[in-house]
Amino acid sequence: MSAAPYQAADGRWIIFDGTSKRFFDTEQEAWMAQREVEFVRETKADTRLLWDVLHRMKQRQSEWNALDYGNTLDDAEGVTAAQVGAVVFATTDALTAIAFGSGHATNLARLL
Repeated sequence: MSAAPYQAADGRWIIFDGTSKRFFDTEQEAWMAQREVEFVRETKADTRLLWDVLHRMKQRQSEWNALDYGNTLDDAEGVTAAQVGAVVFATTDALTAIAFGSGHATNLARLL
């Protein structure tokens, strides 16, 4: 979380994003601008998580195939190998088709 807005000696309100100061006439304007900065930072962080998770899930498909988990993976953690395989393949493929197709990859990459 970023530092809270603060009031300068001249009465204006300031937010500092780590590189530059922005000045506002009212405390409410400063808090609203601060929340906008936080919103963008949080969205960028979540986009990075989404990008990384989808890539890791695609890598799991290679591991699944290389180690023949379709035939060798034991049921564990309260789920069956078939349930795990459904997520690793069907769900991951569906999500990556959406996330990385039709221009969405470009949208995601812009926020990385």
